[in-house]
Amino acid sequence: MLQIAICDDEIKELERTYGMLERYREQKPELDIALRKFASSYDLLEAIDARGRFDIYLLDILMPNINGIDAGAAIRQKDGAAVLIYLTSSPDYALASYQVEAQGYLLKPFAEQVLFQCLNKTVDRLDAEDARRLLVHTEHGIEAIPFCRLCYVETYNRRLYCHLSDGTTVKSLTLRGRFEEIIQPLYGDGRFVQTAAAFIVNMQHVRSVVTKGFVMTDGVDIPISRTFAKARKIYLNYLLERGRET
Repeated sequence: MLQIAICDDEIKELERTYGMLERYREQKPELDIALRKFASSYDLLEAIDARGRFDIYLLDILMPNINGIDAGAAIRQKDGAAVLIYLTSSPDYALASYQVEAQGYLLKPFAEQVLFQCLNKTVDRLDAEDARRLLVHTEHGIEAIPFCRLCYVETYNRRLYCHLSDGTTVKSLTLRGRFEEIIQPLYGDGRFVQTAAAFIVNMQHVRSVVTKGFVMTDGVDIPISRTFAKARKIYLNYLLERGRET
């Protein structure tokens, strides 16, 4: 199921865009799209806290109390993999949308086809990300964990601990190989960077950079050792590339 939330305080615009999304859903039955609409950022954030994340967020920017940029930042802190698409009548907030790693910026009034093209591009990227999985041998068998669900992976006592975006952890059996060999599949994916001998993180789930390392979306501090000091630069380049995709 693909869950899409739209938030706009202008009811006419909200209904107009929602109608477009309904037509997109009719054209893409294979995506099993679920839609929710909100007339305020507060209602949207409250719904996320109550029922969990959405996959794609379409956000107006100029809204009272909590504007779309602040709402996007709050969503990004909760979910580093969230797809944010801004819908606005002003081009003045493009830089601000880049700072919260928005994947789209559509100027109102936009044509239905423009929205559909943006959604198609987003769905293609999500499909590609979901197809990549890390195989982990656990006491329950082999678990194939989608890369997009991995926040960070660490090793200690010769076991692998995969910390996931839903707050759970998958623990491996005793490792027979080196950490670098086990996580080799992650090296070829542009979302991951090793920060220390025992840590590799998914940059989608980095909340902020601090003196000693990264703060992840779950609030955990991940160290950056001297050997892997270039991780900061790699993360900056990752953000720049994400910005170019919008």
